[in-house]
Amino acid sequence: MLKKKRVYAVSLKPSVQAVVVGRSNVDTASIKEWLGETYAANKVYPQELFALYVLTGIDPLEAIDKKHADHWVRKHPVLHELFGDTDVDLTWSFLATTEQTDEEFDEDQEVIHLPEGESPLVKMGYIVGTHFGLPPLERREILKRAFQGKIPRATNHDNIEEYMKQWGAPRTSQRLWRIAKHLAGQIYLKRRNPTMDVAVSEWSEDLRWLHKHIYPRVRYRFRWPRNFD
Repeated sequence: MLKKKRVYAVSLKPSVQAVVVGRSNVDTASIKEWLGETYAANKVYPQELFALYVLTGIDPLEAIDKKHADHWVRKHPVLHELFGDTDVDLTWSFLATTEQTDEEFDEDQEVIHLPEGESPLVKMGYIVGTHFGLPPLERREILKRAFQGKIPRATNHDNIEEYMKQWGAPRTSQRLWRIAKHLAGQIYLKRRNPTMDVAVSEWSEDLRWLHKHIYPRVRYRFRWPRNFD
């Protein structure tokens, strides 16, 4: 029956689109690494829901709401280990999708810039560079959280309200656009500074990662910012 559904046991790699987890004896470290590589295209099924999928032919993750996602993460030991330490909408942890209310926005508006330390990404711990930069998986985990959940509010600036408005709502095209604009802006400003080569390279890698893994999932396809590396 599983083979008819095109389900096979394989090693985890970026091309894998979904995993099924039991309640024990699960290599959560490998799954977390896989999540970091393929986050925008993955699905994580508890085995009970996958069995329902096999029996009915209806994907339960297509209909799950936040209340039931929260319940599964609280009660399922492996899902709790994978997703239980996050304060974001857990529906996203199961199935990557943007909000139904996601809509077109003014992507040509002038981007408001604040000092680097005031950006929501930096306030969330996103750091690149030789001395204090984070590993790729940790940086991208922060980028995922910045896209899907609440972001810190910048302070002490005349245009603070307009600045925060530009970041849009969680899980929307505008939120992704503003994150991408931030990274592209840093690349443009620092690209000719030889002491910033590592930082520029890491911003560029993360911008490409967002374009590959998150951008295909948003509803409104804005023009992707240029990568100047």
